[in-house]
Formats: sequence, C-alpha cells, structure tokens
Amino acid sequence: MVHAALLLALAQDPRPELVFPAGVELVQVVVSVTAKDGAPVGDLLARDFVIRENGKARAIETFLRTRDAADSERAPVELVLLLDTSTSMAADLRRAGDVIVDFARAMPSFARGRVFAFDRDGYDRAFDAETVGPVIDQMIRLKGGAGTRIFDAVIDGAGLVSQRRGRRVMVLFTDGDDSTSRRGLQDAVRALQESEVTCYGVSYASRLAAFGSGSGTYKDLAREAQRSIETLARGSGGFVVDGTSPDVVAQLKRIADDISSLYVIGFAPGPSKKAEHRRLSVEVVRRDLTVRHREGYDARPR
Repeated sequence: MVHAALLLALAQDPRPELVFPAGVELVQVVVSVTAKDGAPVGDLLARDFVIRENGKARAIETFLRTRDAADSERAPVELVLLLDTSTSMAADLRRAGDVIVDFARAMPSFARGRVFAFDRDGYDRAFDAETVGPVIDQMIRLKGGAGTRIFDAVIDGAGLVSQRRGRRVMVLFTDGDDSTSRRGLQDAVRALQESEVTCYGVSYASRLAAFGSGSGTYKDLAREAQRSIETLARGSGGFVVDGTSPDVVAQLKRIADDISSLYVIGFAPGPSKKAEHRRLSVEVVRRDLTVRHREGYDARPR
C-alpha cells in the first residue's frame, strides 16, 4: 500500500555534493528551526543565525537552506535506517513495513541509504530508490533474537556514512531497551556528533510498560528506554516521534518535513593545540523559534 502523504519529490540519481571553499577547513553544522506549532521554518537567511564554538561567535562561511531546490541538491540526504529486529519489536516492524519504505522513498534529494537491522547481532545492506522496497522487506523479516544492542548499533550505523558532505540522517526504530551493548549511551551520542549524523527516533518504548501485566518495574523500564531514545536524538539535533501512534504516517511525515527544511552551515573553527570536545550553539534572531543541532564535536590538533 502506498501512502501518498509521504511521497515527496524523489531523486533517482546522486546529486552534486556540497563543496566548501578550497584550502579552508570548515566544521559543518546541520540545523533545524521550528515554529511554536512544531512546523519547520525553512526560509531564514544566513544573517538570521549566530553560531558559537565554546561560546565564541564564528563567521558563517557557507550556508544552504535545503527548502530551496538548488541548495537541496547540493546537500543530498544520506539515510541510515536502524531497525530493531529483536523479538519484542518484530510484530511492530512488520506492521510498519510499507510505511518505512514510503518514508525512505520520500527523502528529498535522496543520495544513498543503508539499512542496519539489529538484535544482539547486526546486519546491514545498501539501497537506493529502486531497491529500497525489497531490501527493507528482507531486513524486517530477519528472525529476531533475544537481546538488543541499540547503542552499539547506533555507533556502527554512524560508521556507515561516507565522508560526503550534506545531510546525514539516521532514523532509529526501537523500543529503547538495550540489553547487550558493549558501549554506552554517551558513546553513541558522541559517535553521532562525530559523524555529523542527525538522529530521529521512532519510539515503541510505551510497549514495554505493558509487559509483566503493567507492573511498576516495566513502567520504569519504559520511561528509561524513552529517555535513552530522546538523549540520542537531542544530542545530534533530531527529535522523537511515537511509533505506536494510530497515524504513524503523520509521525514519519514530521521527520520527512524536518529533513526537507534543514540548514547546512559551515564555519572555520578556532585553532586547536590539543584534542578536545567543543560545544556548539546556534541561535536565530527570532525568539519565538526553536533551534536544534548537534551539541558539539571533537576538535583535533592542527
């Protein structure tokens, strides 16, 4: 079944990538701006933004607003879909299969994508606009096992993106209950920031509260799982939607609309004599708007 609400403009071929000025090392920050009602605001200009690195204002060297067709083509979307195929998620993913396919096809200026299916192990495959349907269907139907390695999967998924500039986007479908990862939540957040990946969560955490006849222990588990998904999204500049919603199409359209309106901003960082984590802050002149972006990045000596 095809959901028309999600079928935005499709790009069949890879687009020209974003090119920074020669000889200048720039940091790229992907920024989302939303109004009070949550609608994306995509018509701001470079002069409307102030970007700071460790509190110091930096000059904006490159600026793209991807709502504009030409800028969108210069900042193509590289999409990583993370599918939690553990036993607790199998039924939900099968029900959402067609919607996930339509969502992937709806990406603006889509360049390339990968699906990473995980339980306690992980399996990944590449896809493009032609192969996305069968690839996602195959990955969803993998037999789920016990145990879930969400944080490891996020780190591994971030490692799948190329060095190509543009919009690197991860969409994580999970209930948030990590049981087997070797690495932790903050490690996963740092990997997203370092790979310049914006992570959006599609949460099924509320399902966990129904386990054990809805006992307090499982309600606590559901709350902790939801917090983990939100931490991953917030640290990278994304947000979380409800995968259990009766209108999951509208929930995913929120993500697609946000990706369509992202800003890609480049600035020259201050000199660095040592490896250090630097905080990023992006503001807009209009105070009635909400700005999201990755929290920071790791600078290296140069």
